[in-house]
Amino acid sequence: MALKMKKAEMRAYIDARARELAASGKYHNWLSIEMALRFGEGVEEAREILDRKWFRDYLDQLCRAAQRQRLEQQAPQSPAPEAPPSDMPE
Repeated sequence: MALKMKKAEMRAYIDARARELAASGKYHNWLSIEMALRFGEGVEEAREILDRKWFRDYLDQLCRAAQRQRLEQQAPQSPAPEAPPSDMPE
């Protein structure tokens, strides 16, 4: 997908798309997001634009939080313990 945008527009697009991918819970870190953008979506500029340590760290945090949330939603809920029958001696 060769996008024709000005540099500022491209940065805004990649920043927003990277955040969206991180929040999906499907990616482990910024590098997997960069690969998805570059090779999956054809956005070559992703390498240069994601080359900011603070933003990479931020994406890593978003990825971890989204993955935790995703795991919590997928985990089977354990049923509440049953109370013993009232006619049983304690």
